[in-house]
Amino acid sequence: MTTYYAVSGQSFSDVCLNTYGTLDNYIKLLEDNNLVPDAAPYSNEAIIWNESIVKDQTTYKITTGSGEVFSTLFGQNTNNWFQVIGGENPVIIPINPAPVTPQGLNMYIKPLSLYYTATGGETDITIVDLQGMNILQIEREIKPLKSSEFIFNSITGSIQLIGIDPLGVGETLFILYTQTITL
Repeated sequence: MTTYYAVSGQSFSDVCLNTYGTLDNYIKLLEDNNLVPDAAPYSNEAIIWNESIVKDQTTYKITTGSGEVFSTLFGQNTNNWFQVIGGENPVIIPINPAPVTPQGLNMYIKPLSLYYTATGGETDITIVDLQGMNILQIEREIKPLKSSEFIFNSITGSIQLIGIDPLGVGETLFILYTQTITL
């Protein structure tokens, strides 16, 4: 048995393709490692597999044998990952959420949204869920607010509307924001 180390963004299907070169041994891979298909491997998780039963040597040599790693996990927030890592001529396909690596950290940006319904006359709004986040866009009913029409404090999660009418009773703000996830 050989040990394969999973990378962030992989599904067990990706791991099976990178090890056995086919999905024929998917159940075997799960059973050998006491895994369930509902979960996903975590970064650097050790997964054992039997290299003596690789069904498709061609696929294995073209992918894993040349250093390419499949990473196609479907994200928890309905965003689709798809990237191929490594190899002689690595192909990295843009994914959503987009990976970022400031200061050598592995992380990605997770797009989120929420809405706020006014009780009337508000220009200062505090939303605890926005603490530590970044605002991408705010829409007031169907009109996106310009960045000059609001001030956002990510520490407190406070939004201050400036230079526009206060919110009316029942008026809804649709807020798109991001969260940085460190892997």
